[in-house]
Amino acid sequence: MIFNAVIGRIKADPRLKAYPLVIIMLLVTAMLMDITALSEEIKRLLAMRLPIGIGIAIGAFAAWFFFSSSI
Repeated sequence: MIFNAVIGRIKADPRLKAYPLVIIMLLVTAMLMDITALSEEIKRLLAMRLPIGIGIAIGAFAAWFFFSSSI
């Protein structure tokens, strides 16, 4: 919440304001995986693949943000 308040007060590109929301949603997804009643095997598989998905999502967002004018 503090980060969102700071971003709200800074004169920033509207696209940059969406970046914290993306990160927060991905972190909440990772935390929900820990508290759900999934089997250990499913949790292990999700724990192996979730960081890859988060990395790809962050990379795609960064590529869109920085290179959208040239794409």
